[in-house]
Amino acid sequence: MAYVSWFTIQHEVAYGSGLWVVGSCRCMGSWNVYEAHPLQWRPGHVWSCRVRHQDECVFDGGFEYKYIEWHRHQDDAPQWESRQNRRLELPAEDEAHTGTRVVKTNDRWDSDFTIREFTLFPPSYVRE
Repeated sequence: MAYVSWFTIQHEVAYGSGLWVVGSCRCMGSWNVYEAHPLQWRPGHVWSCRVRHQDECVFDGGFEYKYIEWHRHQDDAPQWESRQNRRLELPAEDEAHTGTRVVKTNDRWDSDFTIREFTLFPPSYVRE
């Protein structure tokens, strides 16, 4: 069974900057900002991206992650969220179901507020 996460956060950034998400497992960049996943901006300062998880994230039961604000094309250092690391727990696999588990997160910058939604889709629903 595959896992896909949709990371979403609302945050206004400085002109020319963007948001990235980075985390503790290899598919989340192993805390390396140069391996972080860029989020795409939408009206209302809503940022989101999709990450397909590798087995190590699933077998470890989840991973930690944070958002960073960064003007990547300049030499500025990224601005990390000041809060503690977030943790996304991935539910154990259910051998009776095949398909893709989609985990949607809705976070707020520097806040403990998070909404998570877990959904199971048939194998053909989520494309590579």
